[in-house]
Amino acid sequence: TGAPFDEELITGKVDVVLNSRHNLIFRYSHNDNAQQNPFPVGRGIVPRESTSGIFGSNDQLNSNRSDGFVAGLTSALTSNVANDFRFNFNDFENAIDPVTTGVPEIRLLEGGSIWRSGNNSITPQTTTQKRYQFKDDLTWVNGDHTWRFGGNYEYTKIGGLIQFFVPGVARILGPTQRDATLDPNDGVYDTEADFLNAPVRDIF
Repeated sequence: TGAPFDEELITGKVDVVLNSRHNLIFRYSHNDNAQQNPFPVGRGIVPRESTSGIFGSNDQLNSNRSDGFVAGLTSALTSNVANDFRFNFNDFENAIDPVTTGVPEIRLLEGGSIWRSGNNSITPQTTTQKRYQFKDDLTWVNGDHTWRFGGNYEYTKIGGLIQFFVPGVARILGPTQRDATLDPNDGVYDTEADFLNAPVRDIF
């Protein structure tokens, strides 16, 4: 199935001339995007209705949000001294959520895990980051010489969350890996009953 990418982008700016010596700027940006994808690639299924709910999507929903703000003041302190101050703040969040919740992940083993349904076993995941930056540059022209001084301070706070195997994972044997006497039909799993009656290799 397709994996549409949805994105919202907003930017804005304001420039203010306070007087002949001072200019003030403001910048704001917002980005919000999301995309649904199987992970690992090629291991998901096409969801369909079932009594037990075992055919729910195993996809992940990956979303990102970022808000950034910049403020600056440029000043001509004297005829030969100029100062430029900047403050930057950025707030970022990434979330990877299961498309299907409350149903254990089921993996069909057939020479490897070739089929997965239910709650994706490595979700949810969340990463947050807040970044603060203060930067100042001073320029002094003295005769034939130009002196530049500056300083920069940054503070970043990062957080996160990750959960594995919630509410659980069940690995079942595929048609070619089970005893032939347990599979008297055509050796292919077609129905909900085929999956529910398949031998379970392990649960974790």
